[in-house]
Amino acid sequence: MSYDAFVSHVTSSLKQRLGEEYVVQVNQITKNNSLVLDGLSIFQKDSFIAPTVYLQECYDRYRGGLPMDALLDEILSLYHAHAGSPKFTLEMLERTDFVLPHIAFRLIHRASNEQLLKTVPYRPILDLAMVCFLHLGKEGKRHLTTRITHDHLKLWEISEDDLFRIALQNTPSLFPARLCTVREAVDQMMDFPGPRKSEAPDFLYLLTNQPGIDGASAMLYPSLLADFAQKRGQDLVILPSSVHEVLLMPTDDPGDGDGLSQLITQINRQQVPKDERLSNQAYLFSRETGQLSVLSSSAETSL
Repeated sequence: MSYDAFVSHVTSSLKQRLGEEYVVQVNQITKNNSLVLDGLSIFQKDSFIAPTVYLQECYDRYRGGLPMDALLDEILSLYHAHAGSPKFTLEMLERTDFVLPHIAFRLIHRASNEQLLKTVPYRPILDLAMVCFLHLGKEGKRHLTTRITHDHLKLWEISEDDLFRIALQNTPSLFPARLCTVREAVDQMMDFPGPRKSEAPDFLYLLTNQPGIDGASAMLYPSLLADFAQKRGQDLVILPSSVHEVLLMPTDDPGDGDGLSQLITQINRQQVPKDERLSNQAYLFSRETGQLSVLSSSAETSL
C-alpha cells in the first residue's frame, strides 16, 4: 500500500469506527527545523484540543509488519486515554489572567526555521532564536503546548517585550533546571545500583530541565551559567547536544572551536533526529564578561 493510500485508509477507517460525533482530520504540521509531518487528530465536535499522531511513523510501523487493525486500535487507545484531558475553552485562552502564568520559551536554530519565524515573535540569540509557547499542563509524560504567534499578542494586547519578560520569568519555575555531570546522568539513566560508576567523562556536565524537554533553554536562565562558572572558577565551553540539553565543559583554554563545530555537525547528522537538532556551533560563556559567544568560526547554515 502506498503512503497516500495508507493515509486515506486510516482516516476513513477511523471515521467509520467513531461515527458522526467525531472529526478526524490530517494536517501538515511544521515542526522544528522546517520538518513537515502529516499529523492526524481526532476531535469531538465540542472540543478543539486533541493529541496528534504522526502518520509517517505509523506507516513505517505498518510496513514493518504491524497489522492495520492493531494500528487503528493503538490510535484510538491514544485518543481515549487523553479524552479526559483538561478542558480549555477558547474563552479561557483569550484571557490574559489565565495565559500569562503559562507562557514559557524554548530555543531553536534561526537559519533552519526562517519560515516559522515569520509567523511568531522571537528574539535572536547568536545563531539561535528564542520563541514562546503556552504550557497548558501535563498528562503522563506528555506536555500540552501551543506555539505563540503574532495573532496571540494582538488578542492579549501585550507587547513582544512583555512577552519575553514574562517567559524569562516563568520558564525556570515551570521547567526547573537540572545540572549534573554526564557520568551522574548516565548512572541515573542506566539505574546502576549502589556506588557503580559509568565510564562517561566526569569533566562534562549536562544541563537540561527537569522534564528533559526543550531543556537547552536552561542555558539562558538568569545567572545559571554565571553562578556555575564562578563556582568552578573557569569559563564554560557549551556543546549543543540537542534542543533538549547542552553539555558544559569548564575550561581555562577553550581550544579549537572549529574542530568542536565539526564534531557537533557530524553527531547531529548521524545521531540526532532533524527536528531535535539545535545548532552546529560551539559556544563560550566568559566568566569575566558574563557573555555568551560563538566559539567556532564556521558559517551559519541550516541543520
